[in-house]
Amino acid sequence: MSTDVSIDLEVNIERLESFEEYTGVNLQALFASISSTNCIYISGEVHLVDGMKLKQNIQLIISAIDHLGSILGVNRINIRANSFFGFETFTGSIYECPGQVAKVRVHPKNLA
Repeated sequence: MSTDVSIDLEVNIERLESFEEYTGVNLQALFASISSTNCIYISGEVHLVDGMKLKQNIQLIISAIDHLGSILGVNRINIRANSFFGFETFTGSIYECPGQVAKVRVHPKNLA
């Protein structure tokens, strides 16, 4: 019987604050872990910098990156403006990364 052990990667989460500023959001309460089967799990909150309503839909892009800077896996989470009020909690996963994960990058982008 195998046990799925998680290792805390919280210190290895990279935010792109200039992207957050551009989209008008602030990512907070970020937490990431990696399982013994090399699956990445990340959660956090999207807060607005100003106001309570998101002006347009955004997408959070989560990337698993190795020590050479190569991207091992990507996931995207859509946050819809019409249902957003104040802040939104999110969770995402990247399954079966093909290498040793050194960090997890998360950043927002505007959707048209």
